[in-house]
Amino acid sequence: MASLAPTLVLRIPRAALGRRDAVDRLSATWQGRKLFAFKCDELEFARALLARRTNLWLFRSSQRAFAGDFLVVDVSPTRPERRRVVVVELKRGDPLRVALPTAVQLRNTPAAVRELADAGVVVADCAIEAVIGNSDAVLRYLVN
Repeated sequence: MASLAPTLVLRIPRAALGRRDAVDRLSATWQGRKLFAFKCDELEFARALLARRTNLWLFRSSQRAFAGDFLVVDVSPTRPERRRVVVVELKRGDPLRVALPTAVQLRNTPAAVRELADAGVVVADCAIEAVIGNSDAVLRYLVN
């Protein structure tokens, strides 16, 4: 029997972001709606990112997963083994930092990436980069 527990990631398509209740509509359970809900400026960040870069797929991380706020995958390469994952952790007022996902709040990023690999989006041993900082700085980094 399949588990009814929410997964670690939820894909957020660009078309869904036109509505404030995007997560409510995309999540199958009330637990998922709570775990994937947007906070603060996260919805505006998601809208701006996908409006500027249509080649990106955006995945919301469960806010109890310690896998960042979002996982971003550039799907321009048609082969999953050529894709990488950028884990985004938005921090109000913080300057931009680009690093490996070793911070405590990112410790379960590998498990979230495995979900993406299981879905065929990337391969399990893909490159992973962490981008941490305020939403404006992170957005500038990702769209350039």
